[in-house]
Amino acid sequence: MKILGVIAAAVIFLFVVLQARIDLVFPEGLEEIIERTNIPNAVTAIYLETRLYDTIFEVIVFSITALGVTTLFSSLPRSAEGSQQVFGSVTVYSGGLAALSVTLFLYVVLEGHISPGGGFVGGVVLATGIVTYGLTSNFAKANSHYDRFKIKIMENASLLIIFS
Repeated sequence: MKILGVIAAAVIFLFVVLQARIDLVFPEGLEEIIERTNIPNAVTAIYLETRLYDTIFEVIVFSITALGVTTLFSSLPRSAEGSQQVFGSVTVYSGGLAALSVTLFLYVVLEGHISPGGGFVGGVVLATGIVTYGLTSNFAKANSHYDRFKIKIMENASLLIIFS
């Protein structure tokens, strides 16, 4: 029965695709943007023409949010580090998930210039992996990784590069 459903879905999909008339008509003003930026890729041309400022303001908003969260957490009382209990399987899987997240981050960032929002999506993937690893592993271990890789220096350097 499942095979018949898949076949029916494929037939309907092919029928819809073959019936559709595809006209390569650019929306009004798109050709102007492509000519003005002199970039053949329409997605990149639109991004550089209109979305660049949006990205800069997103970075500013996220930076201010991160500063606010850091300030809030630094004012909260700290609990004893030994009170955290994490299951062994969760620790193993979180390490693998962090490695997968870093791999996906590198792929998305390196190939992000082809798709819209690639760098932003890559940052979200990396942040999700780091937060998941930090929440599911031992806090002392995650903090030692944070200190060893000098993450705070890299964060500040990336902000200086973005804002300069």
